[in-house]
Amino acid sequence: MSFKNVAKAVSALAVVALSGCLSQTTMGTDQGPVTGSAGPGGASENASSQLERCERPLGVLTLIESQDVGMSQSLSALGLGSPVPVLRLIAQQSKCFIIADRGQAMQAIQQERALSQAGEMRAGGNMGGGQLVAADLALTPTVLFQGNTGGGVAALGGLIPGVGGILASAVASSLKFTSAQTMLAVTDIRSGIQISSAEGTATARDIGIGGGLFGGMAGGSVGAYGNTPEGKVIAAALMDAFNKVVRSVREMPPLPSVALQAQAPRWLANGNLVLRESPGKGSEALGRLAPGTEVNPTGREKEGWIEVKSGDSVGWVAKKNIRRQ
Repeated sequence: MSFKNVAKAVSALAVVALSGCLSQTTMGTDQGPVTGSAGPGGASENASSQLERCERPLGVLTLIESQDVGMSQSLSALGLGSPVPVLRLIAQQSKCFIIADRGQAMQAIQQERALSQAGEMRAGGNMGGGQLVAADLALTPTVLFQGNTGGGVAALGGLIPGVGGILASAVASSLKFTSAQTMLAVTDIRSGIQISSAEGTATARDIGIGGGLFGGMAGGSVGAYGNTPEGKVIAAALMDAFNKVVRSVREMPPLPSVALQAQAPRWLANGNLVLRESPGKGSEALGRLAPGTEVNPTGREKEGWIEVKSGDSVGWVAKKNIRRQ
């Protein structure tokens, strides 16, 4: 076999071997800049120490999917999906915003309400209207890219002769210095006024995936932003922009939805109650409420009775038989 063919073979093996070693992903190791989980009330686990946090929520936030076709195509070419799931995790971990899901979860909400309106739900399901929390703010992300800048290991190819030079050039094609730039815009939904915008940047030595061998590993989820070099640098740029947004709005007073949520009491049925058409035990029964069923007073009261809404039903119950929580 000629020297040229040997060099080609060794070069190909080097790329595969190095790519395989440097792009391995292990579950549960929190390798990316955006990691961990978030729960109710801002509880989080394994969140980044670089993430800005708040002592209280500033508002109810909904995240907007970008309509930028070019951005979506660029992300797809890197094996990445929408950045919205990443931002949703970041925002909830920060405790700076309550997240109102208006994406795919909204379809499930509408489906459940349709089933309730069709009479398919059990009694006491409390799937009536007036329960969705209004969003105060809309956050729109934009991701910009800068690709291979050359340099780095690529320069080694010109310094190492023979097979070594070919090997170095092959590895250089799998290594690049990647930078990402992001923009976040926050808009007040009620007024339509943009209240904050911020640019985020991040750079990292990018270790290639190794051609088509590992292409199937990069899905359109948060995981792809945590286990691929390209995803990590974009996630870091998103966090950088988010931190700047938080610093610019942290001192503003709580917005209406957060203030209402903090003040709004819950009313629950004390026992098996009869929902009646009008005040008084002699009025027609409209249905029964199981113990613990949540009811929403309409504001009407008469002689110890109170009108409430439960699910799709509106009727009267004795006020002493419901409790505030």
